[in-house]
Amino acid sequence: MALGQTLEARSKCKYFLRLHKFVVFVCYIVVAQLASTSADATVPSECKPAGFPRSGEKWYCYDKTAKECQQVEMKSQDSGKICFPGLEMCIWRCITPKVCSLKKHNGDQSCLGAKPQLMYYFDEHKQSCELFLYKGCNGNKNNFQTLHECEVTCKGLPCVTLTYDPDYCVERLTMDFFYYNTVSGTCMKHGICNRDGSNYKTLKDCKRRCILKRDATSN
Repeated sequence: MALGQTLEARSKCKYFLRLHKFVVFVCYIVVAQLASTSADATVPSECKPAGFPRSGEKWYCYDKTAKECQQVEMKSQDSGKICFPGLEMCIWRCITPKVCSLKKHNGDQSCLGAKPQLMYYFDEHKQSCELFLYKGCNGNKNNFQTLHECEVTCKGLPCVTLTYDPDYCVERLTMDFFYYNTVSGTCMKHGICNRDGSNYKTLKDCKRRCILKRDATSN
């Protein structure tokens, strides 16, 4: 009788130990998932890798810590990074959704040597870039040195996303169009109407709307 009770007690003990290990394992999985979700909460859902870069190519990758798009020479072990062939694509997918919806923030002068200066911010209600006085310190990322930088960052998404089918595409016009090429990250000429993004009459018009770093020919 005593032996039977001992064996039964041992059996129950082993059962509860296994149950305890299972509960601990489940808790670990739940905590890991919550931590992962929390860490990526600031990354827009649109911010996903684009294409397959070759080793040695220079692409723009989104740095989750700095919340910036940085040029990186790609390596075979960089497959887990969120990277794009062009700077603008990286900005439109990973920065625009968060930054351009922020309210205007004038900042303050608490930093050493902070000086007030005129900057631009994107007004989501007006859908336009407006001038404001930045006090030189703190504030937020909705803060641009130039009107061009503000407009390309916050109004340039139509360069690669068309929400309607324009009538001039239906007409099968035999003329040149200019559009933003998502593979090369440049404005290119094409004889066929681009249905995947905005079309422009001139190269200058395309660069003005879609290219962040302007060159001498864009002025």
